[in-house]
Amino acid sequence: AHLAAGQQELSAKKDVIDTRLDQVQTELRAQMERLGQLVGQLGQRNAEQFGKVDESLRTQAEITQALSASTQSLREALANPKARGQWGERMAEDVLRLAGFIEHVNYEKQTAVEGTRALPDYTFTMPKGHALYMDVKFPLAAYLKYLEAGTDAERAAHREQFLRDVRLRVKDLAARGYADRARGALDYVLLFLPNESIIGFIHEQSPALVDEALAQKVVLCSPLTLFA
Repeated sequence: AHLAAGQQELSAKKDVIDTRLDQVQTELRAQMERLGQLVGQLGQRNAEQFGKVDESLRTQAEITQALSASTQSLREALANPKARGQWGERMAEDVLRLAGFIEHVNYEKQTAVEGTRALPDYTFTMPKGHALYMDVKFPLAAYLKYLEAGTDAERAAHREQFLRDVRLRVKDLAARGYADRARGALDYVLLFLPNESIIGFIHEQSPALVDEALAQKVVLCSPLTLFA
């Protein structure tokens, strides 16, 4: 009787354990399914995010490549003296437009000085029949080489060459005598530098050069000072 009762009790406990195990298995299976769904959703979101990052990186690479190509094109263009002159004229035109100046009203381009062969790039009409002349042709070759130089020795050599080129340009412009031979001309002539960093470079490397130009009645002006 005791053995039969014990077996019956064990059988009942076995049924309870089996039922509990079935419940645990069901819960584990449900949790694994939910975990699988979460992992799938996380993987999908990560894939979307990585896709966006990859697309952003490709876009940035394309922009960088385009900027590099534009920079190279600009360097090649500025290596040509004629192109540099056109660039200087374009910069000057932008400044004059911002200042509200109008061609054939406030200034003339490439107009010969009366009674001479001198051909300034710009002639500004001033009150009482006076005129102010400006030239935009400026030496940039050595300055560009200075920016691209790989050693201190190369930079020093190109810096000195650039400053010599500027002095020669000032001397050449002063020798044309715009301020002396033209009737009604102002006492000084403007030499336009198409970039603020260039005039800053000259002030830093050779401050006396500006005074040397003024002594020859040539005023070095950047876009900002031209606007003023």
